[in-house]
Amino acid sequence: MPIARAAVSRAVVKNVIVTPPAPSAQFVAAGESISAKTFSRFKDPERVIRKLSASIKSSGSATLSGNGLGPYSISGAVNGERGAISLRALDADNNVVATAIHVWGIATTGDYSPWKLLSTADIAATTDTGNLETSKSMSGNEIQFRGSVPAGSSDYHPDNGCLYRFNMIDPNDGATFSAGNGDIIGIQFYFKLGSTVPNSNREFVYCGIWDGSEGSFGGALYLSADRIAYGTYTSVAQQSYSRSAGNAYLVEVMMADDSSDSSGVAGLPSVKVFDDSGTPARVASNVSGNQTTTISATTAKPTLSFSGNIDVTVYYRLVYAPSDPF
Repeated sequence: MPIARAAVSRAVVKNVIVTPPAPSAQFVAAGESISAKTFSRFKDPERVIRKLSASIKSSGSATLSGNGLGPYSISGAVNGERGAISLRALDADNNVVATAIHVWGIATTGDYSPWKLLSTADIAATTDTGNLETSKSMSGNEIQFRGSVPAGSSDYHPDNGCLYRFNMIDPNDGATFSAGNGDIIGIQFYFKLGSTVPNSNREFVYCGIWDGSEGSFGGALYLSADRIAYGTYTSVAQQSYSRSAGNAYLVEVMMADDSSDSSGVAGLPSVKVFDDSGTPARVASNVSGNQTTTISATTAKPTLSFSGNIDVTVYYRLVYAPSDPF
């Protein structure tokens, strides 16, 4: 949860500006505890603040204790959990006049990061050479894409779609990083279709890694039947399967640094379709026969490619270099 997303209020009460302390953050390694947080004072020249009220939001079940400016202690947080403390300053009428934010997180154990939701608010760049997009929006955690499909009967590959690139962010701490630093060896996407699914020829949603020129993708495609598709940025193979409403899709792509230069390797995308997202039993799977492709490890980013009308919720996580078992 990056600091940039912390909501910091500057409220005007009777023409007086009340300013909260600057946002802050603490991220710790797996197994460590979050330190107690004491906030700095609010700037309140006219003394309109009458009391302070704190609350916690968390991806897990952490609880908060403390009062005033603190210290505030977080209890019950576990590995992989992230959240934020909000300290609201209230006036005599219980109006919120300013809010201070402290974000926190504990790294996950093992060789994977936590899951991170992809949202339209996080899109870093759009490439839509076919002018497919009519609109895009969020409904809860779901991306709702509305648009046309490519005209050509063989135009069902990722480069034929409307592509959205997202910053490469480590879900453990919210930091943006380069895939060329040797920290990761792959990326996984887990997605679930909503009520509007690919059901017309060349409607699709692909998840992958792309540097603007080369990439590796997997996803769901309709081409005379429901299909899973997997391959490079410009060419996917596909396999038909019987889709059900409960299906969840896991796309795995290798992405690793190959040397001390700026290049890397991506490829061998696989798609596994599960009959539900809880305790899944495999219903279909395939691995691309395409070999790896050279890719810019410094500019490679998580990317979604859309065509047609699609509702989908997408999470990704990073595959780290293996921990040492020897």
